[in-house]
Amino acid sequence: YYEGWQYVYAGCEEGYVDCSGLIKSKVEVCARGTEELLAESALSGPIETIPDIPGLGVYYPGHVGIYVGDGKVIDARTEASGIGYDDIEYEHWTNWFEIKGVDYSRYTNDGNE
Repeated sequence: YYEGWQYVYAGCEEGYVDCSGLIKSKVEVCARGTEELLAESALSGPIETIPDIPGLGVYYPGHVGIYVGDGKVIDARTEASGIGYDDIEYEHWTNWFEIKGVDYSRYTNDGNE
């Protein structure tokens, strides 16, 4: 994501995204914002309990990112900062959540966690 991608406020297409647009560009839900992405999740929890499952969303009020595994997160920050790839501790994430439209079954024992 971060190579060749740009931060564009309200952007929601591949290569040109804001924080929620980074998620929305892949799951085709361009009408939703940060709080809506968390609220529509079937499973979520405090960031301290995040399972090591790539593709989970991470959240703090007004901002979202994507957990990519091994303690790393990608997020669209600002026009000046662009797309970031850092340790999960870099930002003050408060929650993790399953992103509606993403299939996590290969990371669970029975496919129905």
